[in-house]
Amino acid sequence: MRQRPPRFVLPAMLAGILCLAACSMEPVQEGVVATVNGDPVTLKELESAYDLIQLGWGGQPAVTIGVLRDQYGMVLSQLLVQTFISQELARRDLSVTQDELNKAEAMVRMDYPPGEFERMLLEEYIDLAVWRRLLKGNLATEKFIRKVLRPQVQLDPAEVVAYYKANQDKFVQAAQVRVVHVTGPGRTMVRDAALAYVANPQPAAVQTAFPKVFLQEMTMQENRLPKIWVEDLAAAVLLTPTVVRANQAGFESLILLERIPAQKLDAGLGSPIAEKILLEARLEEAFQDWLATSLSQASIQVSAHLLAKAREKERLEEQARAQQEHEADDNASLSPEVIQEQGLPMGEEEWELDENASLDFEGPEVELEASPSDQPSGDDTTPGNAENNGAARNN
Repeated sequence: MRQRPPRFVLPAMLAGILCLAACSMEPVQEGVVATVNGDPVTLKELESAYDLIQLGWGGQPAVTIGVLRDQYGMVLSQLLVQTFISQELARRDLSVTQDELNKAEAMVRMDYPPGEFERMLLEEYIDLAVWRRLLKGNLATEKFIRKVLRPQVQLDPAEVVAYYKANQDKFVQAAQVRVVHVTGPGRTMVRDAALAYVANPQPAAVQTAFPKVFLQEMTMQENRLPKIWVEDLAAAVLLTPTVVRANQAGFESLILLERIPAQKLDAGLGSPIAEKILLEARLEEAFQDWLATSLSQASIQVSAHLLAKAREKERLEEQARAQQEHEADDNASLSPEVIQEQGLPMGEEEWELDENASLDFEGPEVELEASPSDQPSGDDTTPGNAENNGAARNN
């Protein structure tokens, strides 16, 4: 099971973090992009966290925030909050233990065929030690919510029932499919393993016969399936392997075990979901209160290199917006005749009357691209280009 941190990092709180960082900014040691009460967040952690989010590991990053509007700023804000949380757990003698970390890593590795996990990290230029620190940060967030915030939140059963009754139309279980996902390094190998499972649905026996193949049974909502899976399963027959296709890990095939139709949830099934919805809302409020208090007492430093780049980008964007608004106000005071004579954009009715008028309008050019020296390592990372970025970092 891949670790995904809870999404309690609120935009207002993150803006506050970065505001404090800007106010208390001092030189930061080499290789460190920020510190929280003296604890460092390194450039390697920032780059690796960004790459993992592109791979679908870290859940959704926080929404665009105050000064740091680029993706690295969003990832950095999450790392800063995780550092706050780890410090709070340490004060309460609740830090993530090595045993907890080992168990979580073992669960993550279960998602991969033997050797594939290490290969994935190697291909993405992610150091295993850095990955473990990021995993520990996610575990700290989950433990903080479970051990610190949850005991503070109380729910009245009557409130849960009332919420369910008022929102019954929302309590619907989407259609699902139960499948066996077969992956391996060779097309023929995957096909033969899938057929072996159909003949004798014992995963352990198939795994023994095909040690390089990995089988995983899963139940997924149809509306969350990858597009190619939707196409394959649409025509799939129960207990018949789908066509073998290439994927990032090698090759894959699906075996359809069951189709579960959509259904409305009665009170017995809907009430626990209603309780979870209300609980998450209360936990988010408690988290916001705690983080606001922590920020007021924090000492945060962010690399001037990152803040300067973000400030310049925001300044240029604001300048462009102000120029556009100024030109719009000036144009609004001109008559249609003057606008047409000067070649300026006209309103919708005027364009209908003058179809041959020029649509070209030259406004001020604003350069939004920072110089290479202003960009942190890996800032040009994009999904699908991780290899090039990783190679650049290694060089």
